[in-house]
Amino acid sequence: MSQDHIGLSPALEDALRSAPVPAQGAGAVALARRYAALLDEPAPRQSYRKALGMLSRMAEHCRTTMHLTPLDARALDEAVETITTALGEHSVASDLGPKFLAVLQALGLVLPAQKGASGDGPKPATTRDELKARRVDRAHRAKIVDAASS
Repeated sequence: MSQDHIGLSPALEDALRSAPVPAQGAGAVALARRYAALLDEPAPRQSYRKALGMLSRMAEHCRTTMHLTPLDARALDEAVETITTALGEHSVASDLGPKFLAVLQALGLVLPAQKGASGDGPKPATTRDELKARRVDRAHRAKIVDAASS
């Protein structure tokens, strides 16, 4: 978890304290807590581990055979750590983010959307306008995810 992000677990606990969750919601609460913990401390997916291991070994090889300066060696280590962290945060957020949101919605812990799928917002005039609106929305959501992961 990045240092400028306090984490989802404390925010979830605050929300749970202020929202009455019935006893039958205990399973959903436990699931939400697990998702929050995994999102707070992401690790790369298993499918990335082999490639990340190779990257680490190659970095070590470069460090020992190329006689890097301490500054370059530190930069190389930071690059490997940045890639590892980014893959972990991205894969966990993309895998668990929608599931976490669904659990929060089931528990009634999210605000209603400003514009819903029911067509509350204005309709684009043409297909081209609709595609442009979708691109803008997707870019906006990507910025939110990127901001959350940094």
